[in-house]
Amino acid sequence: MRGLSLAGGFPVLVMSLLAWMRELRWPVQLYLAAGCLTFILYSFDKWRAVRGGRRVPETTLHLMELAGGWPGALIAQRLLRHKCSKSRYQWVFWLIVAVHYAAWGAWFWVAGR
Repeated sequence: MRGLSLAGGFPVLVMSLLAWMRELRWPVQLYLAAGCLTFILYSFDKWRAVRGGRRVPETTLHLMELAGGWPGALIAQRLLRHKCSKSRYQWVFWLIVAVHYAAWGAWFWVAGR
């Protein structure tokens, strides 16, 4: 739950900051759309895992996280208890989150100059 509280605040912070900047509404829309789609993919994958069907490839899930869907993935991992015990998967997931943090940090640093 600690990861949820630490990383979960980031999208709220970013969306709040971007709401004040009219020209940057697209990142908020991207995060919301990608997050919802990623949550749905996680839900579908969990459903298929329980029923023994064909699963969503982990590469697809990671690509969706990289495309901005990591907040939805984080919520799905915690609520559905899905993909949270696979250490290699978690390592890649948190690397993707770090890439997003670094990208936003760099953008705000450059924009503040």
